[in-house]
Amino acid sequence: MANKDLLIKVSSVVQNDIATDGYDLLGNDKKLIPKVVEKDEIVKYKPVSRDYVKVDRWVIDLVIPFLNSKCSPGVSVLYLDLYRMTYGYGNNKLNITDELIERRVSIPKRTIMAHKKELIKYDLIKYKKGHRTRRGEFIIKRPEQSVYFKDYIQKTASLPTKSVGNTEKANTIYNKDNVYIDSETLVFDFYDKAGWKKTSITRALIDSGVKTLNKLYQQGYKEDLLKDLVDWSIKYCNDNHKPIYGIGFISFLLPEYLASKEKIANQKVKLKEEKKLMVERDNEIERENMIMGKYNLLPKHMKSMILVKAKQMADDELKDKDMGKFSDYTEKYMIEANIVVLMESEFGK
Repeated sequence: MANKDLLIKVSSVVQNDIATDGYDLLGNDKKLIPKVVEKDEIVKYKPVSRDYVKVDRWVIDLVIPFLNSKCSPGVSVLYLDLYRMTYGYGNNKLNITDELIERRVSIPKRTIMAHKKELIKYDLIKYKKGHRTRRGEFIIKRPEQSVYFKDYIQKTASLPTKSVGNTEKANTIYNKDNVYIDSETLVFDFYDKAGWKKTSITRALIDSGVKTLNKLYQQGYKEDLLKDLVDWSIKYCNDNHKPIYGIGFISFLLPEYLASKEKIANQKVKLKEEKKLMVERDNEIERENMIMGKYNLLPKHMKSMILVKAKQMADDELKDKDMGKFSDYTEKYMIEANIVVLMESEFGK
């Protein structure tokens, strides 16, 4: 009887089951993680209604970024695990050996000792050494109980949560009192009409253009006027043999553009008014760029904390005004506007 090959086809669902069959997730042996075949499935949101730990938001927003920037990430893992074993059970004390912690988080015992010293240094835990008949005792502190984080949390808790105006109630260059325009599309249109190659349009050029256009829009210039200004500026440069360096220069051409639309008698007055507004725009942009420069110099954990709050402020604004979803660029500048607000509130001008 001739030998025949037997072809067996296995469905993707069965393949997934076979791939993970017999794999011990909690085992200590270093097996290769099996490759699971991706399935086309819809993952629905499932709320956590039981078996969960309520974590103080300052732990996630402030302490973890801080520890990760100053120490090994294992220090954060140890703090979270100790938090889970204490506040997860409704208390703040825990008697446990380093051997048991090692088994829980897979961090070597000697490394755990070093991590404990870091948590003690930043006043996040208190520790009493155990002996043969008694396990070591951990007392876990919440961030606001740590002398290291307490002052910062108290100051930050008083910061504004929803206002997007600065401390003088003036509009920032990204403020949406008149609602954002689709400024990044205008920027791309400008460079396209100016004959730039797409590969030459950098993110920095787009960022600068979006700032300029939204500042103009915030000062009351309508979208139709800005579109016409873009076309007029390109034609003006071509007719006068001037190079087109970037979209930011339309702010300087705006006074001349508006004056050209006025009657001869009103041109000088209009030109003077628009030049005054141009100076105000430039000063505002320079001031806010300086504030963002200060923000970028902050330690990573403080930047993370301010960024989280700025993002929440932007989300609240969108929800309150029912504005729907904006593009990534627009959302970025909404968040940046709120960073400016928070920086002014906490550190002054």
